[in-house]
Amino acid sequence: MSNQAPIEPLIGLRMRRRQLAGAAAGATLAGWAMPGAAAAANPAAQRPGPRVSLRDFEVAGTIGVGNADADTAALKAAIDYAHAGNANDNFRHQIDLPSGDYRFHRVRMQSLRGITFRGEGTADVTKRKTRWAYAGSGGEDAALVIRSCAFLHFQGIYFDLDGAENMANLLQFQANEATAALPLNRFSNNWISFADCVFHVPPAMARKPETTVWAKSCSSVFFDRCTIFAGASNAVKFGADSDADPDTGRPTFANGLSVVAAIRDSYINGDIQREKSYSLVIRGTQFAIRPDASAQCARLTTSGRKVAMNEVIEGNTWDRSGVKNFAGTLIEGGDSEQASGNLRVVANQLDGRLTLIKINRGDAYIGGNRPIAFGGSTANVFVKIGEAAGNVRVECNEAAEYTEANRPGRVGARLVVDERESKFGPTIAAASLGAPIRLASGGAFVVILAQTHAFPGGRVRISYSINVEHAEHGALRNYVTRVHLDGQPVRGTARQISLKESGQFATIACTATVYIGATEGPKTIALAVAQLDGRQPGQVLAADALAETGWTVELLDS
Repeated sequence: MSNQAPIEPLIGLRMRRRQLAGAAAGATLAGWAMPGAAAAANPAAQRPGPRVSLRDFEVAGTIGVGNADADTAALKAAIDYAHAGNANDNFRHQIDLPSGDYRFHRVRMQSLRGITFRGEGTADVTKRKTRWAYAGSGGEDAALVIRSCAFLHFQGIYFDLDGAENMANLLQFQANEATAALPLNRFSNNWISFADCVFHVPPAMARKPETTVWAKSCSSVFFDRCTIFAGASNAVKFGADSDADPDTGRPTFANGLSVVAAIRDSYINGDIQREKSYSLVIRGTQFAIRPDASAQCARLTTSGRKVAMNEVIEGNTWDRSGVKNFAGTLIEGGDSEQASGNLRVVANQLDGRLTLIKINRGDAYIGGNRPIAFGGSTANVFVKIGEAAGNVRVECNEAAEYTEANRPGRVGARLVVDERESKFGPTIAAASLGAPIRLASGGAFVVILAQTHAFPGGRVRISYSINVEHAEHGALRNYVTRVHLDGQPVRGTARQISLKESGQFATIACTATVYIGATEGPKTIALAVAQLDGRQPGQVLAADALAETGWTVELLDS
């Protein structure tokens, strides 16, 4: 949309025509006076205020009856008016869209701030009171583009792709920091919310968009009490691997990242996919049957080994009528080395078969859920823990019909990972250091405890506590401990401290759950310590009544 307000004379003409018509019947328009010389000299006096109706901007014919040119012109005029008058305020203007069948060509909202678009509809797909239908010929990026905007709210609107083919999305977020107008938002989209809205893609379309709503380069995006239909597979996608400024082609500041988003009390009949997403909350939402030929349940998934971090999935349900066709995972955690994990799945009813939840990386808490198995319990897995997963707690779930899975097989339903109530694995090492060991100069690692074992493949929990005494007075030195497997460091087991005064000692402690693949024959796992700098090496103290120096190594999957 234009950053100027060239339609002031049109507003004045339209409003004067309405006022003159009403004056004949003794009617007045609240907040308006008949334009006189003062009004003509001051165009601002002709503005209707912060709340307007789209019908106040009928600049090209009657609106709300399916006339795309008239509807698009009115919407552009209303947005230009609100944009020109809001300065940098938040939610200063409201544009009412009365009940009607509005048809718009592609709409791009650019550098808007502080506008509420309020229709008269609800999330009920049968009651399309305020219908925002796409009237273009297809083949475009989206019917509605929100670009570098902030503090926009959409209420009670039925967004409809209306059968247009070869569209990338129904709604797409973009950022264009190079040309966005100041003092408005430049670097991303911030605080965009939707309530009681419907996003409709007709199921019978031959070439549907892959994703209905693509929220990228954005923060604080909220969907409350919404119904979102799937495109070819996804209802919503959060984040993008990268996102270029459409004007310059250079990566934007946000570069596709979605930060802080929520879907609450909504109805989703397609997958929710994360590609680069932080802090997503899905609460009180029903995952319905996807509208494609497979008739499978909708899922929470990723687009490969992607970023999905700090997520809460709470109080949701899955439509069991689509489960019989389901052959995948309902909830899939992030799987990017860059950032994934900290997933909480709490108080959901999970109807499915095969694998319900898969934790690929990082920590997770799975608690208070009710998994319901279909298709025979022998094929069902409640929680599958991937090779790179961290600390995963699975507790207080009604899991009678399910087994809980870990690498490489399944274990009992009372499993609690890393703070175990049952199913303790065998301990392959449990030893204390019997005599002090002097460290080497030059930063070389010194092995203080070791054990040889043939690992079957799976999670291993390593716990150690080391007491180090410093020898060099007045010199700050760094001490590092870590675990080696056949001389190679085991990721996640390193710890470091710094000491300065002679005779000063400190404890270095670590508990880590790591994955060690199956080995061909016995391998040596060792605990090693190094002093990284200094000419006078310190020492590792032996275990005694006051300080424990030792370790334990347990197999969690056996």
